[in-house]
Amino acid sequence: MPHIRLVPMKIQGYVPKSQQVLVQIRKKHHKRYILPIILGLAVCCVMVYLCRDALKIWNSGAKIVTKMIATSMTPTLRTIQVSGNKRLSQDDIIKLSGLYDGANILTLDLEGIRADIKSNSWISEVSVRRIFPDTVQITVEESIVNALWYHNNQYHFVDNKGQVITQVDTKDISNIKEEYVVLLGDNACDTYASLNALLVEHTIDQTVKALERVGNRRWNVHLKTGTIVKLPEDNGSGILSKSIQTLSKILAGKTLDYAIIDLRLMPDKIYINK
Repeated sequence: MPHIRLVPMKIQGYVPKSQQVLVQIRKKHHKRYILPIILGLAVCCVMVYLCRDALKIWNSGAKIVTKMIATSMTPTLRTIQVSGNKRLSQDDIIKLSGLYDGANILTLDLEGIRADIKSNSWISEVSVRRIFPDTVQITVEESIVNALWYHNNQYHFVDNKGQVITQVDTKDISNIKEEYVVLLGDNACDTYASLNALLVEHTIDQTVKALERVGNRRWNVHLKTGTIVKLPEDNGSGILSKSIQTLSKILAGKTLDYAIIDLRLMPDKIYINK
């Protein structure tokens, strides 16, 4: 009898039952792991996002804390002491200095502050120093008015060195004009200091009403009595000093009614006109 081999029939689209069960099992396993994986990835994404924001907050907080620590450790300006001022107010001096509350006291440019304050014509000298932990001390010396210079129809305050301080307010002229000697002439301030020193030395400065510079060569002294004293040209020989000494002797203990005392030809001649 011939051997007959049974060959399984392959029917298109047919899947054996055992394979169908295996596929179903695999699908179930896949479904079981996919959801946790998706959830895990979602959680990881959320954690990364939150960690990123937390890191930003941490860095920001660290910067703030660092800044607070640095600020608390830096000496800051809290007090400004001003002394020596009379004409200028304390607020005027502080405004000139440019100082402000809370400034870093370590980085202050003291020399620059001094220069800024001294830029005001009323300030002749100024010192600025730090006093730790939080104070700056400003000491000023104001210019002292010694004379009035009449120039271009305006009066100007002048100190004893002949330095012009500032222009006089027109409304104040009538009140102060009699208090100070008046300087006349374009170059009157240039040599005023040396002449004034001689007048003070011989105690006749209080008898002077005005000093007139003539031709930038010599002086006429106008006394309060109305007398005009014509001084010689200062040629470096000491003649000006001698003429002031002579004038002091003439004025000593006398009420003069002379119109002119001419000392220009000293020591040879002295002319006195009544």
